[in-house]
Amino acid sequence: MPPASTADLQRLEHLNHEMESQSPQEVLRSALTACPICLQKLTERQCLEDQLAQQEAAFDRYEQAVVSDNAAVLDETFRDDPRTIRYGQADIEYGYKEIAAFRAR
Repeated sequence: MPPASTADLQRLEHLNHEMESQSPQEVLRSALTACPICLQKLTERQCLEDQLAQQEAAFDRYEQAVVSDNAAVLDETFRDDPRTIRYGQADIEYGYKEIAAFRAR
């Protein structure tokens, strides 16, 4: 391995100083984001976590609308598409229009 250059040593000293003021999580994130592959994996994981959070929020909104019988929110949660299907306890509605008509009853 070649000897470290003055610039490398200065960069290392700067990083050591930064690490002293960071939490262990921040140090780990800094180290991982320095690696392009690690950064890609972190980005993918963050995207997945964001998607999960969005899905959980949408489910919670839907569940609250079911409990409170909020037809407007329930209609918003179904895709406006003739291929949308709603399976009820004793019925099945095909398409957004049928679903909205069911809610209006």
